[in-house]
Amino acid sequence: SAFVGNSFHDNSKSYIRAIYSYDEGETWSEPSDLIPLGEGDLNLMCVSFIRMQNDDLGIVYGRKYKMPDSDLVYSNIIFRRSSDEGKTWNYLSKIPFPKGTNADNIHEPWQLELENGDILAFLRGQGKEVPFEFTVYLSKSTDGGKTWSNPEGLGICGSPPHAFIHSSGAIVLTY
Repeated sequence: SAFVGNSFHDNSKSYIRAIYSYDEGETWSEPSDLIPLGEGDLNLMCVSFIRMQNDDLGIVYGRKYKMPDSDLVYSNIIFRRSSDEGKTWNYLSKIPFPKGTNADNIHEPWQLELENGDILAFLRGQGKEVPFEFTVYLSKSTDGGKTWSNPEGLGICGSPPHAFIHSSGAIVLTY
């Protein structure tokens, strides 16, 4: 994320930007927006990319926005895919909020794709509505990111979640 406003507050304007190098990091392109802000969007942030088994790119990120004629700030977690190395992104889905939570509780998504093609999304939960007031949730997609399970708490206190698959096949989660 690139904050472009005059503040680093969660509701400040930010974009998902990319810079490219075609010479192993010797030189870099100018920043370009990967996903533009939509109407009412305040920012796009907390980005996680994966290279999928079919060579598509997957991106999951948080979106904060306002509805017309409202001062309330809303948010959701978005999943998109790109089949052209990030030139365009197809919107696929929103990851649901865990039962009993709201937009103020869920942040910082992280994703990984399993060998069988399932995608796991780990989400930071915070606030009085979540266990320990600070926890990690897990949601799963079995259809390439089109739909997601209701996130379940992992029963741990910590954040932000980051996960990878160890060479043994075990999923390693840090938080």
